[in-house]
Amino acid sequence: MIKIQAIENVIADPNGRAILDTEHCSSWLELMGGALDVVDTLRAADVLPGQHVAVLLGNCSEYYQILLGAIFAGCWLTPVNSHLTDPEIEYVLRDSGARMVFTDRELTFTTSEVVTMAPDELFAGAARYNGDLVYQRLQGLLAERAGGYLMYTSGTTGRPKGVKRNSPELLGETLLNWCQVGCSIGLDGSGVHLVTGPIYHAAPGLYSLYDLLNGAGIVLMPRWDAELCLQLIESHGVTHTHLVPTMFVRLLRGRDNYDRSYDLSTLDLVLHGAAPVAAAVKQQMIAWWGPVLVEYWGGSESGILTRVSANTWLSHPGTVGKPLPQYELSVRDENFECLPAGEIGTLYTRKPGQRRPFHYFNDEEKTESAYIDDWFTLGDLGWQDEQGYVYIADRRSNLIISGGVNIYPAEVEAALLEHAAVADVVVIGVDDNEWGKRVHAVIQPVSGQADDEARFIEELNSFVRQRLAKFKVPRSFELVAQLPRFDSGKLYLNRLALDGPGHSQVQ
Repeated sequence: MIKIQAIENVIADPNGRAILDTEHCSSWLELMGGALDVVDTLRAADVLPGQHVAVLLGNCSEYYQILLGAIFAGCWLTPVNSHLTDPEIEYVLRDSGARMVFTDRELTFTTSEVVTMAPDELFAGAARYNGDLVYQRLQGLLAERAGGYLMYTSGTTGRPKGVKRNSPELLGETLLNWCQVGCSIGLDGSGVHLVTGPIYHAAPGLYSLYDLLNGAGIVLMPRWDAELCLQLIESHGVTHTHLVPTMFVRLLRGRDNYDRSYDLSTLDLVLHGAAPVAAAVKQQMIAWWGPVLVEYWGGSESGILTRVSANTWLSHPGTVGKPLPQYELSVRDENFECLPAGEIGTLYTRKPGQRRPFHYFNDEEKTESAYIDDWFTLGDLGWQDEQGYVYIADRRSNLIISGGVNIYPAEVEAALLEHAAVADVVVIGVDDNEWGKRVHAVIQPVSGQADDEARFIEELNSFVRQRLAKFKVPRSFELVAQLPRFDSGKLYLNRLALDGPGHSQVQ
């Protein structure tokens, strides 16, 4: 018999805390009983195994009931980014073929093909759930068809794309596989998992799900707040969490203004990824939080591909680690020829024994472009050193070619983030008649640190010239009050207004 600890807790610890959000605490019995309510709702609406549903909610305990219920019913669930505009939401719902969307929002566009279901219409309430009956039904479902995730990438530069990973056919095998993946990266169900980012995003959503299935209680932040994060770690004895580099920067920038020091001694795993992290920022976080940081590289398509502990990273600064045992990695040029250690190329990965671990939904052409034979790429550029450690240079789509020279924005951003008055930064290439592209830096200053804009930009220019080769130094700077980032940390380039106030050319 397959045993999933979250299901076993329905009998072993029915009243134990499974999910805690700002308004409600769900027990294990309430969590799993609510998931079965979702199964019944879908079946009553003739939403069949293999069909698609969506969820459009903020971080709340009901999210996990809907997530689990859809998968238990054999459906493919699409978590929708709650910050998207109505046209963007409509695109995702139509492209995914969702039959039902669980949401507390009033959608303004036509949804004749999609049934809208509010969470408060779903759940019977904990007092009405019978533990033995809930457990027996769940055990029966383990032998039935599994659902899964149809995840849409952030769509930072264009339309988001749907990603389907291969998964086992039966529910029990799927859940067991997720439990094993969780254990392989330290999410073994021990202690308490703090969710700092939006559940709709692949990393905080899936990593918390793995830990939950292994038996960890979940504490949900409604939205990111640096000091609240510290308070929750201390008050709930948090052991596991996931952060992105912008959260590190905000934690460090606010450190002098916190009410007091917080006890973070319960932490034993802080996963981080989703974007490059400046070496100086990570060194400060390790000095503060200890060697609990574990960096990874991967994507919605593949999951985690490489991993590195804090202590190993300190001896190999900048690395994202070595490939996990089940993966092979190769650095290739534009002709798919292998490159030697130290040379930058496109990173390709394969999983021996599995031909194609994912595909792009409704986009065979894009799927084919991601693969060469059994090798696939996420579009990242990087290199390996002689010992096999992997380093990320940047996304290929971000590469700036100026005067025929390759410039990697992530390197320039990391240098600028070392300046104490820079809260956030993005570096892009803008059209230039002479150079083709020139390096342009959009800076979000720390509040009150850029009152004299001209002097501040000159200070940044001088600062970065001491750290980078001349050809990498931004030729122009622009100051903005707030960079448009998703809660996941990724930048929404479509919403970045360029050449606004504070734009300045630098010679």
